[in-house]
Amino acid sequence: DWAFHCHMLMHMHAGMFNVVTVRPLDGDAA
Repeated sequence: DWAFHCHMLMHMHAGMFNVVTVRPLDGDAA
């Protein structure tokens, strides 16, 4: 999992914060 975010607090509260999960193409968790 990777955190994708902006360091400006106002931007984070506006929705610029997410967690990206990277998985193999077959869909199974690594």
